[in-house]
Amino acid sequence: MRKSAGLYRAYSVALGVIALVAVAFLIGVILLSVVSYAPKNVFGTTVLRVESGSMAPFLDAGDVVLCDEAESVATGDVVLFRAASGVYAGRYVLHRVVAKEDTEKGVVLVTKGDASDSADTRKLSEDDVVAKFRKKLTVLTAFMNFRDTPAGKGVMFGLPSVFAAVAVALEIAFASRGRVRVKNSDRT
Repeated sequence: MRKSAGLYRAYSVALGVIALVAVAFLIGVILLSVVSYAPKNVFGTTVLRVESGSMAPFLDAGDVVLCDEAESVATGDVVLFRAASGVYAGRYVLHRVVAKEDTEKGVVLVTKGDASDSADTRKLSEDDVVAKFRKKLTVLTAFMNFRDTPAGKGVMFGLPSVFAAVAVALEIAFASRGRVRVKNSDRT
């Protein structure tokens, strides 16, 4: 009887741990699904994935970055804006402000990708700036880049299957050990 109670306790703890890991994994997958090439507002901070290598080596394609509201913009800041024309029309772009120019219409920003030899053809007003770069999330970037590989996809789909298989195996093992066997002589 004591052995059965110990097995039940171990089984309960194991299933609890498996359930916690599975829930944490699913929460992580849901949170990661928020991160995309289009900026998303998460807890008041803009999160996005860098789409191209135009800011290399500072930022590479696939990097996950945080951006904050741009209260003021200075030369040297990396800003997020929506491209109005060209190859990236309608897409969000992260480029560095290389100059601020006074014009009849007010201050305009000249931007350039670090990997480019020339400045962007379109000049921005400060109102065109959606956000200002704050930080690159290196661990999340590494995880997202791994997730995009065939091995990463295998882990993303395989891990929940392993959790389910272990839970089923523990259920079967516990059920078969807890069974009470009745001898033929005890039957009436």
